Amino acid sequence: MNAPLKEQLVSVPPREVSGSTSSNRFDYQDDWALCKILACHQANANDFVLVLDFHDDVILLDSASDPTEARFFQVKTQKSGFWSVAKLIYRKSGKDKKKLASILGKLVADYLAFPNATVGLVFVSNVYSNFKLEAGGDAKSKVQVKFSEICSEDRTKFTDAMKTELPSEPTDDGLMLFEFECSELSLLGHADHTLGVVTNFLENHPEADTSVAAAFYRTLKGEISRRSKSEKIPGTFEELCKTRAVDRAGFESMLSAALGPQDKSAVVRNLRDRLNAENTHFGFVTTICNAASTLLLRRFDQTNRFYTEVEDVVGRIVDDFGLEQAASVFSTIETLYPSALTAVQEKLIVLSEIEIKAIIGVCLIEKQELPRPHQKP
Repeated sequence: MNAPLKEQLVSVPPREVSGSTSSNRFDYQDDWALCKILACHQANANDFVLVLDFHDDVILLDSASDPTEARFFQVKTQKSGFWSVAKLIYRKSGKDKKKLASILGKLVADYLAFPNATVGLVFVSNVYSNFKLEAGGDAKSKVQVKFSEICSEDRTKFTDAMKTELPSEPTDDGLMLFEFECSELSLLGHADHTLGVVTNFLENHPEADTSVAAAFYRTLKGEISRRSKSEKIPGTFEELCKTRAVDRAGFESMLSAALGPQDKSAVVRNLRDRLNAENTHFGFVTTICNAASTLLLRRFDQTNRFYTEVEDVVGRIVDDFGLEQAASVFSTIETLYPSALTAVQEKLIVLSEIEIKAIIGVCLIEKQELPRPHQKP
């Protein structure tokens, strides 16, 4: 009897671990994954898990506890033109001149690794394909193309290529699960487009505050990016979900902050008001308040203890400083920053200067002990 899918996912070694060395290539993929999470939630899926850059670019599972179905995605971009049969079966040569897997070969290999659980092998790109269709014409303007819709001549090219690339394994069943998808995300404007998708998503919730859309987008994309870059090989399915995936529960934890932002907005508004009352430079106020908003959204992700640990460290520094010494919010932030930076680095946590200063500012405001400065005339 085959092992459950959740056990197979961590027992079967992934083909490769890309890690941070190729992270710049994955910005489009991260935005696509973000939109996929929103789409899954809007579709009222009872449960879902989006696994990032493990076994393939993205895997969509049907459960965070006991998945039985997996849909594999290859997400690739192209500046112009179309995706052809030849491009999808092309195999580059590696450093040892050994042929590497083709795009289609990677997807079919997913099926061969998980034959009983695979329900889809999807190639996603920002441009269309030019496959010839069985019904006539081509797919140059078709958003989705299933393998069964491709003409027999092109299907034969796919099948023959897979038999050559994977000669010892049957591939026909796997190929029938293949489909091509042209994403609405453009190559150059995908970030702006995704922010628009996030804004529209929040607008569909009556209690949501769309003013947090940008912060919510940065938070969710940051979590996707961090998980997709992880080089840790999980030993259990639970660890996989925590370190390399975003599931429904984790997403809803972050979403709850956007749907009920009153407390968060009050903290950021209070921080902004106090800094403005001190005649702090406008650019600094805007930047630190944006960072504070993102920080407070991340706090609601119960699967991510990263920022909670940082807040604990910085909070102790604020307590030890003694708020009675604080002449102003700005001067206190600047005074405490060197100590906070050292403490954060000792935890082997990498944060930007403005992120650390935002955490200090939030801690100061939330402790409610810092006296308000008088507004200057």
